[in-house]
Amino acid sequence: MLLLCAACGSGGGGGATPELERGVAVVQYFSSMRFLGRSMFSSTSDDWKPSELVSYLFSTMGAAEWPPGESGDEREKEQARAARMPMVPADVRLVPLRPDPRYKQQVVIRADDARRMIIVDGYLDPAKKPVLTQEWEMPRPPARKG
Repeated sequence: MLLLCAACGSGGGGGATPELERGVAVVQYFSSMRFLGRSMFSSTSDDWKPSELVSYLFSTMGAAEWPPGESGDEREKEQARAARMPMVPADVRLVPLRPDPRYKQQVVIRADDARRMIIVDGYLDPAKKPVLTQEWEMPRPPARKG
């Protein structure tokens, strides 16, 4: 997995917070073979385009597969820990495509299908530049049997 990272200290009021970094870890989990192999996403997409994954994650079906939030039910959190799933940070929103002015700390998930890349931008304030940008290559689906 190729991982490129650029931390932008200017314009964002400082570097990324641990919460933003944990939010990025959730997106990395969503785009991992471990998640994709078990997710219903694999049955909705033949070639696993990054843009299809972003759309799926924010669909009703995709949202049902999200791990619990850190502020969620203790039983759900224990199950997530046992399964080694990252939890969505309590003070961070994951949002598709562009910053949402309603939330301060947020991880924006974008896609570049031409390069097969998932791109995330971490914001402390959506009116300012991101304090964190990372991108990585979307895995390819395994060869179909039969």
